[in-house]
Amino acid sequence: MPTPRQLARDFEAGVLSREQFQAAMSLHANEILEEMAVASRNPLAAYLERLRNQRAANRLVKKYSESELRSALVAVSESPDSPMASLLWNAGHWDVPLSCFLRMGVEPVFRIVDFGRESGRRLLIAEFGSAGRGKADRWRWLLERNLRGDFQVVHSEIR
Repeated sequence: MPTPRQLARDFEAGVLSREQFQAAMSLHANEILEEMAVASRNPLAAYLERLRNQRAANRLVKKYSESELRSALVAVSESPDSPMASLLWNAGHWDVPLSCFLRMGVEPVFRIVDFGRESGRRLLIAEFGSAGRGKADRWRWLLERNLRGDFQVVHSEIR
């Protein structure tokens, strides 16, 4: 399913009618409402998950630049083969905390394992999928800067 950013682009380009745009956006809103309902059923688990996500985000920001991380997450969300695009589509919005994009224990998990340099490019390695230890798929994205200075995905693979 296209992300809200992709839907807005298609609507502005005239590809989608207003009704199609609103129907697709309501599906995204329903996903958020379902997740909120699950969190309200077990507030302690939701609180602990939030703390784990904040701790992981703080570690990532200490190790890497938050602006580079956000730029990389936006690039991953725009990659056509990325299954986590629906989680990351608004990573470029600085008013949303970085911890909101991480999911350390709630399925589908999204954990950033490494964000290293590789011959002038950045290599983002993340786990996505099942919450069981070692059961999540490990994704690798090779990123490079475009002329505007934003990251773009050059190559991606799953292991």
